[in-house]
Amino acid sequence: MRIYNAQSKMRRTTKLDIANTRTDDAPLTEKRSVAVDFDGVCHDYKNPIEGRRMGKPIDGTKEALESIRKKGYQIIIFSVWGNQPKVIEDFMKYYELPYDSITNVKPNASYFIDDKAIRFLNWTQTLRDIQIREEQK
Repeated sequence: MRIYNAQSKMRRTTKLDIANTRTDDAPLTEKRSVAVDFDGVCHDYKNPIEGRRMGKPIDGTKEALESIRKKGYQIIIFSVWGNQPKVIEDFMKYYELPYDSITNVKPNASYFIDDKAIRFLNWTQTLRDIQIREEQK
């Protein structure tokens, strides 16, 4: 497994990295961080650009990521594509979207932004929320 970050490019993962995605010498547990899902949050995967797997950035993505960065958070992009960081990096750079690292491992973050997430309050509510989403399909 590998973790990619904007500063150090690709490097081998250690057990510490799995627990704390790093972009410098300080583990993210010492810094505030926001984990942002790539598919459905950063780009519109439901409407890919012709001949590509990805769509354009979701409206407001650049401004939102810039706002998160200005508030002092590190931005961790996570995706099942995280094992292909060059693809995501190229997209982020092309659209000038700020980020600190890219991973396919659930990062240790202060907050998660994910289009498919269900907020856990308790199991009864969670099961209800799953049922509601299933009925909306």
